[in-house]
Amino acid sequence: MFKKIISIFIIFFTISCQTQKDSKFNLGLLVLTLSNSNVQVKPPLYSAFANSVVAAPSQTGQGFKNANNAINGVRGGGCCSGSLDVYSLGASVDTNYIILEWKGKKVINGPGIDFVVYENPFQNGTNPNSVFMEQVIVEVSRDNVSYCGFSPKFNSPTPNVYSNNPNLWLRFAGRTPVLYNEDTNRLSEIELFDLSKAGGDGFDLEELSASNDFGIGCNQVLRDEIVTFGFIYLRLSGAAFRINPDTGTYFVKDSGSFDGVPDIDGAAARYLVDR
Repeated sequence: MFKKIISIFIIFFTISCQTQKDSKFNLGLLVLTLSNSNVQVKPPLYSAFANSVVAAPSQTGQGFKNANNAINGVRGGGCCSGSLDVYSLGASVDTNYIILEWKGKKVINGPGIDFVVYENPFQNGTNPNSVFMEQVIVEVSRDNVSYCGFSPKFNSPTPNVYSNNPNLWLRFAGRTPVLYNEDTNRLSEIELFDLSKAGGDGFDLEELSASNDFGIGCNQVLRDEIVTFGFIYLRLSGAAFRINPDTGTYFVKDSGSFDGVPDIDGAAARYLVDR
């Protein structure tokens, strides 16, 4: 949530530097943008994007609590600012997740990364190793009951002390700024999976873990079924609301974040087949 407030502040600051006439026009655009985030229901540009919300327990349908913002297309803010077209997860253990799917499709394993998650991180200045993040734990399922994840790890010698270096947050989403924006930086559907162009965090089903890191019911048989036959459901949860197996306490969060709540912009699958 803190990231969106920063973005809004930047927009208002820009507005204040315009002429009075231009300020009125730009302010109108800002109000329209925020208003539209409450009601926008158009589908995403490409079929690769997840297009159905299965569960979003904190949604209200308004503003950043409109879960449709996670399936209406990705509108990243670039390297150094956040997006306003996002869905903020809930601020409790019971509400800090969203489950997405691709209607009538399943995501299967193929060469390279199989899907990308777009959250809302951005660089602090021009340093790519200093990023404002609200990390996301990524899990997949065939039945929306048992989920397997990617064994995310905060690979720091001091895991109880937060670091804004994304290189230490292994196998999390919410690490890499989102460059793709279907309104202002449109790429081809193929280019969505070139992370140097589109941003976001890619995941390869070959790297799916059989361990039951977070009590989500995974085992070797289930992991192998997902790798072989694909998955239907994608669950995205805030790391700040999960126990770090290395410390026995919640994963640490940035002190600059009000609540450690991730802001989900969308997800795209590279390999989709009919169910």
